[in-house]
Amino acid sequence: MLSSLKDLSMCHSSVRSLPESIKHLSWLKYLNLSNCERLQSIPELPSSILGSDIVRTLL
Repeated sequence: MLSSLKDLSMCHSSVRSLPESIKHLSWLKYLNLSNCERLQSIPELPSSILGSDIVRTLL
């Protein structure tokens, strides 16, 4: 189901970390983590990523 995910927006969420398995989302093209002020780290991302937004994210 998630294997065909193309856009993932988690902006303004209270997420602290992303799962390591995110690197297996081979269809993921865009990741929005803007305003995720609790996010502590970002694991390896899939090579399919074409764009991302991490504005106002404290890392």
